[in-house]
Amino acid sequence: NADAIKKFEDKMNERSKVLARQDRARRKATRKPRLDVVTAAYPYLPLEVYPGVPLDDLFDELENDEAVRKLNRERAVLMRDPAKNAAALNKLEDDVSKKARELAKKKSPAAAYPFLDQEPEGVPLGSLVDDLKADPQFAKLDGDRNELMKDPVKNADAIKKLEDGMNARTRELAKKKSPAADYPFLDKEPEGVPLASLMDALHDDPEFSKDDARRKELMADPTKNADAIKKLEDAMNARMHEVAKGGVPTRKPRERKARKAGAEASHPFLDEEPYPGVPLGDVSADIARDPEMQKMSAERDQLMKDPAKNAAALDKLENAMNARARELAKKKSPAAAYPFLDQEPEGVPLGSLVDDLKADPQFAKLDGDRNELMKDPVKNADAIKKLEDGMNARTRELAKKKSP
Repeated sequence: NADAIKKFEDKMNERSKVLARQDRARRKATRKPRLDVVTAAYPYLPLEVYPGVPLDDLFDELENDEAVRKLNRERAVLMRDPAKNAAALNKLEDDVSKKARELAKKKSPAAAYPFLDQEPEGVPLGSLVDDLKADPQFAKLDGDRNELMKDPVKNADAIKKLEDGMNARTRELAKKKSPAADYPFLDKEPEGVPLASLMDALHDDPEFSKDDARRKELMADPTKNADAIKKLEDAMNARMHEVAKGGVPTRKPRERKARKAGAEASHPFLDEEPYPGVPLGDVSADIARDPEMQKMSAERDQLMKDPAKNAAALDKLENAMNARARELAKKKSPAAAYPFLDQEPEGVPLGSLVDDLKADPQFAKLDGDRNELMKDPVKNADAIKKLEDGMNARTRELAKKKSP
């Protein structure tokens, strides 16, 4: 029986391996990408592209969409000089954002209601779905419609009547969630523009925001401050009309800094410039792919469940993550072209000296001679070493001028 038992055990072992492989494949297929990977690829997109649709849920759609892929290729070219190409980058990233929103709408719970106004009272339908499902009046209409949809041709008129009723109820609920609901004193359609669609622009406007903040202070005692409040509300209405006419910018210009890679969103504790000459955005993709950083990031996620209790451990871990980010950034530094130079001459990071070195005639001459000799590094080994020693000496001289 020993042979039979052995044979049976081998068969069970093989079956276990097959099941394990299938389970790994299934988990891999259903696993969402890490948020930091997604934000590294699309650092300029919001974490919730459309209400109810987080960015990481949309990653596959974005990566497989031909229009987005084309825009990504164009963006990669523009990112070689982001300062020079800032305007073009803003426009291109706006195009990606619009496309992402279109794709997200298809994944939104609101997609089940294509006949409803997609932005009732200026409120995205996706952010209303839970309210609609919890509303008895809407649920009754929805149930009746589902019943009639068993024969949509025969019941077309009745279905249309129900859908009109559902739209009306949606608008009623949307009014309670409208961004304009906090401003009942403002005109509802200044210059023919729906108030809800102006709210972002108004919040971005310094003059309106200043009056708004002052009004909220005065509302602590609305009776005593009635005259001052009325004066502010009149001023806010006037300013809103100017914004609606297009007489002032309707949104703040976005700075390039706000569009650095996703490490700034997923790792806000990292240095903005982990190594001189290398901003965090430029190394964000490397951080997202780095196994060591991924491991520390997972540990930090666990500790963040109780940040007060784990404050000391978090501090230690974040310091380690900053150190690792610095290592990764060093590889992308312009100084990486000079691996033979002291990386911190006179205590000054080499990355912060590169521009000085390139502008220095003495260093440039040595560098040019070395590049010529590097055509045959074996034959010219001694001469190359002598030049590199000279370049190191010159680097130290320049570093002394920058040394703290």
